[in-house]
Amino acid sequence: MKRSKEKINYVKRYLTSYEAMIKASNSQGLFDEAKLFELFAQQICSLWFGQPFTNLNSIRKNYPHVDLLSADKKVYVQVSTTIALGEKIKSTIDDTANDKTKAFEDIDKIIFFTLSLPNKSAFSSYKNGRISFDPKADIISINDILSKALGDSDFLDKVYSLVKQDDELVGALESSLENCLSLSESVLDSIGLFIGGDYSIDRTKEVDEIDRENSKDADLGVHEDERWYVKELSGLIEFMGC
Repeated sequence: MKRSKEKINYVKRYLTSYEAMIKASNSQGLFDEAKLFELFAQQICSLWFGQPFTNLNSIRKNYPHVDLLSADKKVYVQVSTTIALGEKIKSTIDDTANDKTKAFEDIDKIIFFTLSLPNKSAFSSYKNGRISFDPKADIISINDILSKALGDSDFLDKVYSLVKQDDELVGALESSLENCLSLSESVLDSIGLFIGGDYSIDRTKEVDEIDRENSKDADLGVHEDERWYVKELSGLIEFMGC
């Protein structure tokens, strides 16, 4: 019981902090965070529905109407961080219902993955053609993730493992970046001793050391759809030649 409480508190702190970051980024117009939320939604939906999901925007940029699709091609998900969620739900359903493209002809329901919602009763049921919407069943919010984790120990364990691994991965990359910066400062400090004659710096020892650290990081198991800022950290480390 104590272990479960520790896990739920860890997940709660993570989700609360994560949501605050997304909201702050939205207010500053940082659209990369919307992409970040899509990757998070993809991972959570895979746990929620018990099957892998594909991010359709990785197949086609700005994929119309929906963002995620389940492996069995039956569950479509729209990921949204907008405050005006009611308008987004209606416009998405209307646009999808009116789209005659073959890819959308069999859609009869869309799941909306979003940030915390104080009260789902503020949303009304809606239907356009073949597509119907029930706010109780067709919205997954941060609140719902916490509620499900509280009542489903298996789901809690999986979500905890997901966020724990994410934290450890980011921490490892941040540590690698710090080491890289320290190494760069050390090299820059010594450059003056070599200028004026033959200029060469032997970094074999430093490179070997960082290669060993990188091999440790690889053991953490980087996911193909790792979070956006994880990619940014990795890219910066590579750019600096570490």
